[in-house]
Amino acid sequence: TEDLKRDLRASRDETDALVALDRAEQQLEKLHAEQRGEKTAGDAGSAREAMNALAQAMQAAGMDPGAAGALSDALTAGDVARAEAMLGYRYGMCGVVVAGNRIGRTLGFPTANMQLYEPLKQVPANGVYAVWADVLDRRYKGVCNIGTRPTIGMGDARTIETHILDFDEDIYGLDLRVTFCARLRDERRFDSREALREQLTLDCQKASEILVAY
Repeated sequence: TEDLKRDLRASRDETDALVALDRAEQQLEKLHAEQRGEKTAGDAGSAREAMNALAQAMQAAGMDPGAAGALSDALTAGDVARAEAMLGYRYGMCGVVVAGNRIGRTLGFPTANMQLYEPLKQVPANGVYAVWADVLDRRYKGVCNIGTRPTIGMGDARTIETHILDFDEDIYGLDLRVTFCARLRDERRFDSREALREQLTLDCQKASEILVAY
């Protein structure tokens, strides 16, 4: 479909302009991390350099260079629909699937835990999203949870976990790309794992219905 071609063009077969845009986004996120007092690797550069790089990349990609801050704000709010409207394509992230604690599997919803190839790339706000998952040269519907898994109580570490619908393959160590289509809900703590399981069932149903239109 045209949507698939567009997404692939913006991921694996990116134009030089989109590559520059992605790099500029990372530079800006480094700056934001420094401003929050977080430790980052390398020199993030000045605010002016970061904003100029992002503005130039957005202009090269045919976008409004004045929208750099608005794009970051949209992702910070988890508004992936607004980010898509500004970018002209759906926001996505690439990484490698790493081992997790397999708690999702005990709930009946195994997840692929992603370690980003670009660790400073801006991650959307904590929450649950309907996504397309690209793995093993195929595209699958998925539900991505970004956050700290408060019901499980595994600490404050932020994770990116995707349950891939109708999929049961060993993909540890393989490439995974998730493309954000819609935000389903906020991440929240449930009273029990059974309540969490019931909600995950609803999330998958809703994501499957939404992704038909994508």
